Amino acid sequence: MTLTERVYTQARLMAHELPEDNQALLEAVCRAAVVSLQSRLRDNVTPEDCQEEFVMAAGMYALAAMSGISDMGQLEQITAGDLTVRRSGGNVAANCLRTQAGMLMAPYVKPAVPFLGV
Repeated sequence: MTLTERVYTQARLMAHELPEDNQALLEAVCRAAVVSLQSRLRDNVTPEDCQEEFVMAAGMYALAAMSGISDMGQLEQITAGDLTVRRSGGNVAANCLRTQAGMLMAPYVKPAVPFLGV
């Protein structure tokens, strides 16, 4: 089983019931999550070095992306004069998944902001 297939399987387990028409999208998002997470790994770390964490975190990132695609927030207000469009909420569950995945992978990924000595 490839790494992407393992991530897809993990994401499906975490998602519980997934509508048939969303499965192809989830597969694509899982591929993107794997590539993105691989690019963030420290230079001396491979996905195999942290396989369980990698698969879980990539699955979480994929589900967060899927959640963001399907729930862009509730439309709360539209104003025509001086154009105002306001959405409420955002996706708390997606943000939680991203945070948890980030914490899970923290020991294995490059710092988000590189610091250079002065």
